[in-house]
Amino acid sequence: MRAMKASILPDRNAPLVVEEVTLDAPKTCEVLVRIAACGVCHSDLSVIDGTLPLPTPIVLGHEGAGVVEAVGPGVTSVKAGDHVVLSWRPGCNRCPYCLRGQPYLCDLASRMSLSGAMLDEMVTRTYKVSEVNQAFDDLRNGVNLRGVLIFS
Repeated sequence: MRAMKASILPDRNAPLVVEEVTLDAPKTCEVLVRIAACGVCHSDLSVIDGTLPLPTPIVLGHEGAGVVEAVGPGVTSVKAGDHVVLSWRPGCNRCPYCLRGQPYLCDLASRMSLSGAMLDEMVTRTYKVSEVNQAFDDLRNGVNLRGVLIFS
């Protein structure tokens, strides 16, 4: 287990608080990503004010970018050191649409990833990350996610 800081919304209409949390090592089909940048968008604000009623406490931030630190067993799509962006609207990775590479048509997935990126590191499923060119810095990758679906 790793200890790190996370920005957490404890309840609706409350200020974010920074708390220490623990993180397990990545399991099968999971990756550990060191977060370099995370955008804040209107949907984050909608969670805070209750317009988008997600359960709290919650780590916000679905527009993240970072570097893969470790991969779990069976992961071949990315490796340690790869720069990645996190998909804000991942598919289920099982339905016919997802299997054809069209996760934006998936009816089984949530409309937004609940795995927030407002923390130092996160473990997430491989289908929620896409490798990006290292020539772009992570801050721009995070900011450029606004309104963009990531396709690999």
